[in-house]
Amino acid sequence: MLEGQPRLRIVQYTDEVTPGRELISYNDKKIWVLYWSFLEFGPAALANEDAWFTGAVVRSHMVRNQIAGGMGQIFKVYNKMFFSDGFDFRSGILMNVPLSPAASAQARGLPTDWLHQLIFADLSMVVQDAEAHAFAFDWMGAGAIKCCPLCLNIVSKQCNMVRDPTGTTIPVYTADTRRFKLISNKLFRSMLDRLQDIALHRNSKNSGSNIIRTAGSKTRGSM
Repeated sequence: MLEGQPRLRIVQYTDEVTPGRELISYNDKKIWVLYWSFLEFGPAALANEDAWFTGAVVRSHMVRNQIAGGMGQIFKVYNKMFFSDGFDFRSGILMNVPLSPAASAQARGLPTDWLHQLIFADLSMVVQDAEAHAFAFDWMGAGAIKCCPLCLNIVSKQCNMVRDPTGTTIPVYTADTRRFKLISNKLFRSMLDRLQDIALHRNSKNSGSNIIRTAGSKTRGSM
């Protein structure tokens, strides 16, 4: 990385959009839209849609009926646009950026008003509502015993483990975030491998359903 070059923070936003009338029984115009921007633009700019770049647009009925893995698979492929071999923000991407009004006279003497700039960035935040979160990450959300994919000890308020006398597990409505424990990458991948094995080998619709609900993750093609 160039000395003194700051690393930017990428923020992604995903939502399902309904053009036209929202109350009709079947609307084949529904679309999933994936946006992205940089947190460095600041809250005032990010409150304006002009500060967000449109990364992908996919019809909802195609996601539902034609794409194995659904929105989770699309989200996986979409992120390869940012982080993949030969084109990786983490390693730096050469981009054309407009010159600042404060640019030097020497810079303004260039043939164009654009400057070649090496940009470094990392994924910092994914903004979604509960439904988009469930679809994009193949997570059951509030319907699961394990509500949060990143937390090791958070469980649904209906779960018997809420009353754990050892305090190992705590309910999802716990306000003290200092009690939250993050799941390790190794354990998370092990859990997904187990769920994928269930998806490939279960013989009936209900086989393994308790494990799936406990883990909180769906067993779809995106894994």
